[in-house]
Parts: sequence; structure tokens; C-alpha cells
Amino acid sequence: MSEIIKTAIKWAKELKFDDDWIEEISKFEYPGELIPYDKKNKVLKEKNDNMLNLVSYLNYCEMFEKNYNKLGVPRQIFLDTLHDIKIWSYRHKEIFEEYGVKEIVWLRHLGSTKMFTIGRLEYKLGRYLFGVRRKNLCFLSRIVEIHIPRGEKITKENLLFSLNEAVKFFEKFFPNYKYNYFTCGSWMLDPNLKEFLPEDSGIIIFQNMFDLVATIPKIDHIRFVFGEKWNKNNIKDFKPQTSLQKNIRDRLLNKEKLSLGLGIICKNNIEKI
Repeated sequence: MSEIIKTAIKWAKELKFDDDWIEEISKFEYPGELIPYDKKNKVLKEKNDNMLNLVSYLNYCEMFEKNYNKLGVPRQIFLDTLHDIKIWSYRHKEIFEEYGVKEIVWLRHLGSTKMFTIGRLEYKLGRYLFGVRRKNLCFLSRIVEIHIPRGEKITKENLLFSLNEAVKFFEKFFPNYKYNYFTCGSWMLDPNLKEFLPEDSGIIIFQNMFDLVATIPKIDHIRFVFGEKWNKNNIKDFKPQTSLQKNIRDRLLNKEKLSLGLGIICKNNIEKI
């Protein structure tokens, strides 16, 4: 067994991949030397092999570990952040019924040392690509993006815990990074969802944390609720398994409005949520 496969298995076990995944990784024949990490994933995109993506990114965990250790980040936060590899791998198998991972465009951010999973939410340092005059939030202002990985049920308690821990985390590990807002752009912030979701649903609880500043007529719902195999042309053939899927599918078929919501949270006002 090559060192590349041994390293991949080591990290797959660290991230608690199931035994069937470990077996598939052990059987994979890696083509030559490890493809170097590249934030543009140029070679991996050219190869277009989802198991190659997975084995490569599990090997890149060696580099990621060194980078996060230099910052002094707690190991649990580091491992929780790496958990994205498992999340996207399992989602890939769920949708395409094959082992591997396709979502390397997102996973490349693990190499930036600017992304951290803290409790229920994931955070990434960045610049705001919009402007909100009434909030004194300017175009290209420093912000902390919020992302919502698959995981445990969303509650107000675990969201507030995550936000408060994130404020303390960035004060400690990035003391010179000055920002005023957490931001999020997501289908989960679509105000149209309130027409059919109950107030106690995780999505509405999440929405209510934010000050909604804009909506964009973009439909990300299909990708995240149904999977990459589905689109506006074939969604009529999708058989809903949840009320959320049924309601969104029906809105799409009826050409009713759906959008992507842009929300912000002032880091100094978390206690008022």
C-alpha cells in the first residue's frame, strides 16, 4: 500500500469515515505522486476523478494541520473544520451513488487557514461584495462570512453559542482583523420560505437571527435541497421525501418566487437577538 493511500486512510479514520469508505480508499490506485495542493484545483479538475479528489484532499490534511497548528487553533475546531471533507463526500455518494467527492471548489478554502467551524456554524474571513449604507457596511469591508454545514438540528441556543464563541475566537487568534458584521448569503435566508415553514423550523430560526438587507433572484434551493442531479428542467420528476422538498418543488413548477437572501448580524448586537 502506497504512502499516499496510508495517509488518506489515516485522515479518513480521524474524520470518522465509515468502514466501507476506508475499504474504497484502500483499493484506490493513485496515479503517481501526490498532486500538489492548488487553490484553483487545476490538475484535479482536469483529471475529473472524484476518488482522486477525495484521496488527494485527505492527504492535504497533513498540510492543513501544520497551517492551523501555526495559528494555535484548538484541535477540535481544526477537526470540525476538516469535517467538511466527510460532509461533501457523503453527500456526493447520496446523490450520485458513488464514492468520492466533487465539491473541491469549496474544499479548497481549507488551505487558506481562513475558515473555521465553531459549534454549529462555519465561518470564513472575507470581504463584503455589496454595500449597505444604512448599516455603514461598505463595499469590500472586512466581514466574517457564515456558512451552514450539514449537521445537528438548528436551534437558537446552538446558533447563539456558536456566534458568541466565534467572536471570542477571532478576538484571540486574529486580534488585528477588524470587522463589525457577520454576513450570510443563502437560500436559507429566502423570505419566501416563511410562507410555508413553521416558526419553530430550523430554517426560520436561522433566518430570524439576521437583519435581511437584500434578496437576489437566484435559485440555489435546487442544488442544496434536491442535489446536483436536478435542475429547473427535470425537477418535475423529483419525488419529494420531505415537506420542504415538496413545497419548494411546487413553487418551482408553479413559477412562484424564490430568492437568495443576504443577511447580516452586528457582532456587537448578538445579545439582542
